[in-house]
Amino acid sequence: MGPAEIAGHLAPARVRAALLLSFRAALVASLFNLVFGLALAWVLTRYRFPGRRLIDAAVDLPFALPTAVAGIALTTLYAPSGVFGQALAPFGISIAYTEVGIWLALV
Repeated sequence: MGPAEIAGHLAPARVRAALLLSFRAALVASLFNLVFGLALAWVLTRYRFPGRRLIDAAVDLPFALPTAVAGIALTTLYAPSGVFGQALAPFGISIAYTEVGIWLALV
């Protein structure tokens, strides 16, 4: 496949919108992780406090959890019938299948 054929596949508006959504969500999640990840790393290495090992384990969890399993778990929790989805529904807040949900999954 040459450059012209690749450009042809990228031309439809839906493809451009999907790529823009992906790059925008990844950029925002990366900036969020940069700030809060650095702060969390600082706290975990400098201080001893109750629950520190639990937080450290939560930081390591994404390295051991396959991406597909994490996606299914987040969808189950934040879908309208999920635990958090049902709690947020009375306030008109929807997380699953939205840009916020994508950002939350990336973070």
